[in-house]
Amino acid sequence: MKRIVVLLVTLFIFSCEKNDPENPTFNFGQNMLFAYEVTYDALGDDMHITAALMNDSRCPANADCIWQGSAVVAIALETDRLHLLELNTYDNPADTVDNISIELVSVEPYPVLGDDVELSDKEITLKVERIN
Repeated sequence: MKRIVVLLVTLFIFSCEKNDPENPTFNFGQNMLFAYEVTYDALGDDMHITAALMNDSRCPANADCIWQGSAVVAIALETDRLHLLELNTYDNPADTVDNISIELVSVEPYPVLGDDVELSDKEITLKVERIN
């Protein structure tokens, strides 16, 4: 639990930093790739999202596992206030805050036995939608 709090605080700090003048953006209703701990601005809206992969315990390809595992992603959603969410590929791939739905579509690359990829090198695909 302490580790999750520390990671969420770190994610919050990164979400407050401004990007280069060429801020990355995202569109509502589309699957969008989010790089690790990079803040993205919503096109036409005062909303910012930062995503960080906290853990990837999915069963690697070419391995025999007793359960499938999951990838856990921390999301900082900043609107008129800050919302911290935790999504995972196993049993909580989506959440709704106010009138905004965020779905964890994928975390790539998928783990492969014997091939270690840093969490910061993985790509997170999210779908963000406004709910009317």
